Amino acid sequence: MTGANPTPLHAWLRRRILLQCVGRLAMALGMLALGVVVLYLTYWFVYGIWYFAFVRLGAPAHVAPFVSAGFLVLLFIGNARTDRQYLEELSVTTGTFSNEVVTFYLPGIGMASNINPIAPDSMHTSVKIITTLLFSGPRAIVAAYRCLRMALRLMRIKTEPVSAVIDFLYTRSSRVDFQTIVANVSGLNPVETFPQVTQIEGILLLRSEPAGLTISSELREEIDAAIKSN
Repeated sequence: MTGANPTPLHAWLRRRILLQCVGRLAMALGMLALGVVVLYLTYWFVYGIWYFAFVRLGAPAHVAPFVSAGFLVLLFIGNARTDRQYLEELSVTTGTFSNEVVTFYLPGIGMASNINPIAPDSMHTSVKIITTLLFSGPRAIVAAYRCLRMALRLMRIKTEPVSAVIDFLYTRSSRVDFQTIVANVSGLNPVETFPQVTQIEGILLLRSEPAGLTISSELREEIDAAIKSN
């Protein structure tokens, strides 16, 4: 991964991967902390509902921790099985002849709206909003796992062949198909190297025929600056 005399682009790539790893790890820690806090609050919220509502009706108090833990497990299962796009599709029904939602201020009452809260669409939207809030804890944990997994993948990148591919792409002003890259970069293992190249931010995978790679303008400018500084 480290040559005796790395080229300027190779040295830049190692710094770039290090920064990406640090960024992913920081995001993982942040999302993990957020997820733990949200799940902790959710646990005690369910615990309180069971204890102060159902225990009064005769339910056993000692099962409250198991109910709360089971609810958290169901949240993870529900988050995995629910389409996020479905939860983001919100609709409401107005209580007037106009379909336009209007929010206004009523003196002595506060903010009001012409939305009919008991209409099926409005009630369904309310359920989706509550579900999205409940899923925020599991989503943060899953996001932390994905960031950690990406950081581990970046750590396993072999920088020498990857930098050779990026160097070749850098010399081209447009897209380069995979066959041309393999033919011009010696000793390349395409099965191993190409997936690692696409993990570098700014390397664009072009799936239309002929499929290949290119460098974004932002990444090209960054490489320009890195080479000039050496």
